[in-house]
Amino acid sequence: MSHCKCLQNTHKSHTIKNMIKISKCTMNIRNNSQRHLSCKDCMCPPCQKDQQAGCSNPHKCATTAREILSKITPKYDTGTKPKKDELSLTHQCKEKNTQAHQSRHGEILFDPTTTIRTNLKDCFRIFTDPKYNSIAPAH
Repeated sequence: MSHCKCLQNTHKSHTIKNMIKISKCTMNIRNNSQRHLSCKDCMCPPCQKDQQAGCSNPHKCATTAREILSKITPKYDTGTKPKKDELSLTHQCKEKNTQAHQSRHGEILFDPTTTIRTNLKDCFRIFTDPKYNSIAPAH
C-alpha cells in the first residue's frame, strides 16, 4: 500500500490537523523516555500505536505527511498568520460606536472585524468571477 493510501486508510488522516499530528513523531521529541528513530521498526509510542493500527512503516508515513504539509499553499497553511491590515477599530472607536448606537445619535464607524455566527452564506456579499481561483491567503 502506498504511503498516501496508508495515511488515508490506516491513519484516517483527512485533515491538515491529522497530518500535523502524524508528522510530529519525526521531530525527535522524547516520548516516555523513547526517542523516535528514522527507521521502519521504530519503537517510540506513536510509531508502536501506528503499527498496531496496521501501518507497516510509521516513519515513512510521518515523513510523507510532512512532505504533504510542506507543499500546502499559504492560503491553506494553518501556520501562516494574517497580516495586520490596520482596519480593526480601536477600543475608543468601538466605545463611540456603542454610545452612538445607544443614543441613536451620531455616526457609527463600520467595523470590518464584525462576525456573523449564523450560516456561512450570510457572511458573504461579494460578486466574483467563478473562473478565477486565487492561491493567495484570504486573510
